[in-house]
Amino acid sequence: MTIGLLPALGGGIRELATTGQASRLVDGYLRPYAAAFDRLVYFSYLEESLAEFTDDEHLLAATRVLTPGRPMSRGRRAVTMPGAHAREFRECAALRVFQVTGVIPALIARARFGVPYVTTYGFWYSRLSRPGSRRLLKAAVERVGLRRAAAVIATTEELAARARRLCPRVELIPNGVDTRHFAPADGARRREGERRVLYVGRLSAEKNLSALIRAAAAPGGA
Repeated sequence: MTIGLLPALGGGIRELATTGQASRLVDGYLRPYAAAFDRLVYFSYLEESLAEFTDDEHLLAATRVLTPGRPMSRGRRAVTMPGAHAREFRECAALRVFQVTGVIPALIARARFGVPYVTTYGFWYSRLSRPGSRRLLKAAVERVGLRRAAAVIATTEELAARARRLCPRVELIPNGVDTRHFAPADGARRREGERRVLYVGRLSAEKNLSALIRAAAAPGGA
């Protein structure tokens, strides 16, 4: 069985590497998927190869990375991807979309080739734009992407509830923490009244750090 993998709009392994997330894709997704399925096809928006990020021979043999072939805008790549790689899309039993922003080629492949897709819903896409035409476009992509999905993986209760209004199959799978690596040190103590917050992640709108700042500034929050 062949599974197609679609990154977020404009994304690729190299883009993930710039924010320290390439290993998450390789170790957290590609390796388990390669063990479960016969073949993986990663449809990238960038000129790149998997060999830049791993020397795992089994993973390299099981995974094919398809690139645009020449520089183009992410919007053009999204809408032309199913046509440029029609044979590979047809061979896929299902598509795994890593974020709802990446559903455009999945929607086209579903309509043209009947390939079902599953998408992650990890943030409210349309909220990230100011009011206007761009927000309306994002809201439409989000709404149609959720409605046409075979299943949705939501990362919060709020997003799961929103997705259930559009898709009958929604799985709530919160982002987890590997406690083998992230845990208080033995004997660690905190001074009375001391509070510490550690954030590890991107400084981007979907992380909603403003909510943390407001909570800390509220009476009793700091």
